[in-house]
Amino acid sequence: MKEQKKSLPLALLFSFLVCLLGAIVWGLVYSIGFFVAIISAVTVMCAIMVYQKFYKVNWLTYLWVIIWVVLLNEISMLITLTIMLMNEVGGAYSFGECFNALTQAINDGGEMTSAFTSDSIMNVVFSLLGGVLEIFTIRSQMKRKRELEGSTLNDVTIQPNQQQLENSEPQKESKKQTKTLAHDDLEKTYVDIVNSCKVLVELFNSNKDKEKFKQNLTDFDAKILSKLSNQEKEYIKSRLDTELQNPNQSKLYISTLKVLSKLLNKI
Repeated sequence: MKEQKKSLPLALLFSFLVCLLGAIVWGLVYSIGFFVAIISAVTVMCAIMVYQKFYKVNWLTYLWVIIWVVLLNEISMLITLTIMLMNEVGGAYSFGECFNALTQAINDGGEMTSAFTSDSIMNVVFSLLGGVLEIFTIRSQMKRKRELEGSTLNDVTIQPNQQQLENSEPQKESKKQTKTLAHDDLEKTYVDIVNSCKVLVELFNSNKDKEKFKQNLTDFDAKILSKLSNQEKEYIKSRLDTELQNPNQSKLYISTLKVLSKLLNKI
């Protein structure tokens, strides 16, 4: 799977274009008298989805999109009302004259003010609603992705390499490091091993190349795990058993521990 290149300028540009397109649709639907507030929610959701294609979504993304949707829809509504007023007077007045008359009527505090204010409030409310719905949508997608990554990793079968088999022979075992290590040294080794394995798992999650992942694990076995002493292996296995019993770990961390546990059991 080819990783999507990140580009903030493209994310800003295309999300703005979606907001602009939504405002045009808003104006067209508004002109024929249908309920248009739902368009605000749909536009916000679509703009954030487009933004996500080019750059990571954060709270500034929602602020950027919602502000533009609300602003462009207000402008679209004013333009639509001005054109409708021009049609009513039969084109006797220019666009600028009709626009000035419309803004004056809105500022006078009469029926036009109430109608315009009501539509503006609905525009803001549904824009915020679209942002909230998109937050839940993105979180749901991330949850499904983590579950898929975890299930895919479980399908990878780890085979012992030749050097592992040689190191498992009795004559090789006698050459292993036998001195007793301090707890701090063992814990540091555990952390280093887990972090190194985590890098391989993250790489696999990004490209989903099983064959490459297996080769990386084989090299990891030969260059790192096979050089551990018996004391270090036993300590790491013990720590893995303990950590795997903790349900409050991230999916990536749990996947890393499972892969590492499989590797150590093959040695």
